[in-house]
Amino acid sequence: MTALCNRNESMVTRIRVRQANSLGQRLRRRWRAWRGAGMVKSHAVHIVRIEGLDFKRVTFGDSATAAKVARGLKHLGRSGCFPQLLMHHASQVWVDFVAGRAPRPGDPADRAALIDFFVRLYRQPDATCSSQVSAQQERLQRDLAFLVRVDVLDAGRAGLLAGLGERLCPDRVWVGYDYVDPLAKNFILSGTTAVAIDVEALLGPVVLGAGLAKARLRWPFDPTREVLTRLADDFGRDLRPQAEWAELCFLAEYCKQKVLQGKPGYLRLDAFDRMLEGHV
Repeated sequence: MTALCNRNESMVTRIRVRQANSLGQRLRRRWRAWRGAGMVKSHAVHIVRIEGLDFKRVTFGDSATAAKVARGLKHLGRSGCFPQLLMHHASQVWVDFVAGRAPRPGDPADRAALIDFFVRLYRQPDATCSSQVSAQQERLQRDLAFLVRVDVLDAGRAGLLAGLGERLCPDRVWVGYDYVDPLAKNFILSGTTAVAIDVEALLGPVVLGAGLAKARLRWPFDPTREVLTRLADDFGRDLRPQAEWAELCFLAEYCKQKVLQGKPGYLRLDAFDRMLEGHV
């Protein structure tokens, strides 16, 4: 507990701090790092109570990452997709604590709220159409080559996926902010609005589509068609020409990350097969 005095020293503010992640989660993270797994999360999340009000403090491993997240939160402040940014200082980002409940993906109303989250996120006016796709395409080829080297993919299947990536690669893509860890536990329903609370998973500017691709991979329903249709029809953001290519790029990077993180049980090679079967 910390005590702060104002300039007149007439009021003492009591601050209480608690870990946002459970002891089990923190121990599992340390155990995986001890075993040598790469890309283990290094940020720390605390809930800070000040005069009966809760706030969330995220401390990143470096100030540059914190600055990027803070810029994204500021840009998206009116979207309602994320908690409001309170302060960014060095490696710390402070945001409002969002009260509510976790969504239930089996509930139709909660599904609608999760779908609406991606529509609100991808329609933001800071998204721009860019022709810079070569770097992403090169990364796809490197990721597929890595998966062959570590025996996750055989050379034949990787070759087919590389060829598919070349055919699907668009001339121009929409670039903006994406949310790349859209698991149900990382959302809070505030009324009927889904708010993403894992702010460290906010990335940008990036090629839009990775977050939606992960949602398709991990949610018990596929939101892709409805999200893309609404974006195109209602907001003039037609991501359909880049959606499959963005999904393929995501899958290759996702599998590479799971290998480096020491999480082979999360590999989803069936998703590669599904993409290939769709282009026989």
